[in-house]
Amino acid sequence: MSTLPADTTAYVVEYQETRSRLSTFFRMFTVLPHYIYLSLYAIPVLFVIVAAWFTVVITAEFPERMYNYIERFERYATFVYSYMYLATDTFPPFNGRPDTPYQAQFLLGPPKAKYSRAKAFFRLILVIPFAIVAYAFNIIAEIGAIAAWFVIVFTGKIPKGLADFITLGLSYIIRLSPFYYLQTEAWPKFTDEAVAEQIAEAGGQLPPGPASVGGFTATTGIPAQ
Repeated sequence: MSTLPADTTAYVVEYQETRSRLSTFFRMFTVLPHYIYLSLYAIPVLFVIVAAWFTVVITAEFPERMYNYIERFERYATFVYSYMYLATDTFPPFNGRPDTPYQAQFLLGPPKAKYSRAKAFFRLILVIPFAIVAYAFNIIAEIGAIAAWFVIVFTGKIPKGLADFITLGLSYIIRLSPFYYLQTEAWPKFTDEAVAEQIAEAGGQLPPGPASVGGFTATTGIPAQ
């Protein structure tokens, strides 16, 4: 479990240089079962988000059970997209539990004690400029994934710089999702290097070995159990 303050999120990826040429070559096929399951998983999550919107607007509180349910979906989506975009090489598990070990991790702080009713009510409007930025970051991730596909298929390895490029593109998209889903109110920054430092200082959990956090290398961390 990570130790993060409320209204904070991070995307952590363990760098793995050696990759499977075969798995990479057929990645768009091997990821299909997860993509289908993720699409089905999103249906009940959408109903929970709508219920959470009414709850926050009326009570200014985000029920913890709803919060955790959405968080598990976001974590599972992180596994899937990290695998699909070649940020990771290991076939992901079909769950988003916080204790699930994986090369990529979605970290999110607990619910806030009180939320802004106005920010929740107008969230679809507030998120528009960030969605435009996320579109640009998605292009970065796609370019990085295409380049990585060719490099890995021919060499069986991925350079650290290229891996960080993919992580940078995915990070903003992944860290924006809690803002979409009302879990956070802080506007997501382009990178989360500062969050990586907070995690390390607070003794939060990071994957073992050199890890990229939002496109940056984490200098310290506690091995995942």
